[in-house]
Amino acid sequence: MRILDIDLDFFLNTVRFWPSFGRPIDPQLRAWSPDAVRVFLETRCGLRRDQPVPGLIVEEHHEIFFDWRQRIQKGQLQPPFEVVHLDAHADLGYGDASVPYVLTEVLAQPLEHRAFPRVGGREGLGPGNYLLFAVACRWIRTLTYVYHPGRYTDLPERIVYRNAQGEGWIALPYYGPIAPELLCQRHKLQPLAVEPPVPYREVPGTTYINTEGPFDFLYVARSPAYTPTEADRLLEVFLDYLIPDRLTCAADSLDREYNNSSKFRH
Repeated sequence: MRILDIDLDFFLNTVRFWPSFGRPIDPQLRAWSPDAVRVFLETRCGLRRDQPVPGLIVEEHHEIFFDWRQRIQKGQLQPPFEVVHLDAHADLGYGDASVPYVLTEVLAQPLEHRAFPRVGGREGLGPGNYLLFAVACRWIRTLTYVYHPGRYTDLPERIVYRNAQGEGWIALPYYGPIAPELLCQRHKLQPLAVEPPVPYREVPGTTYINTEGPFDFLYVARSPAYTPTEADRLLEVFLDYLIPDRLTCAADSLDREYNNSSKFRH
């Protein structure tokens, strides 16, 4: 199965790398026109208004992790699946403490328990690392990062390996219950195990064309800390490509996740 995973900040003229407190207010930060977004979705991604697909529009990007988990439990989504990630950020855990948490605690759990990590804080599941957690769950078969031309390189070291053409793999090493600060020197450590590698490639959005066939699911994140208010009007464009009776929002489940996921469920 193939998933098209979009962050609204992909469709801005420039990148806001770190989040704002509230919606960013910057006259230089402008959204694409609705017509330009529609052209990209149809000519570059292969979406069709007469063939909408199931999916979700969410407030924060990591909400789709909960939807994937629910669909997997219901048999609607079969892992491992392909993810094409259109974004101004890689969302693999750069800049927070999720990488040490995953490499020392999450990977210690059986697969069925990895899908219920801690949520929030610097180390828990969040908008900037949900793909890292999905890889740890072995949900993703291949990951293609279609990046904004103004993006920063935000890939965690010694997890993502790529050549000059942007092709490579993601491999998560498991180090056991060691102090997180020791992982700063993990080039000197021998992992106890290494997760199966996930093929990875990155493609600039200016050249991306979907040649692999139709997508089975479409996800769009508003990401309000990275996108100005004017970008919200673009969400109406995506409604034309989503099946209306499957269009729900995961936001109402977030409070339960934050309250109940402080530790793994056993």
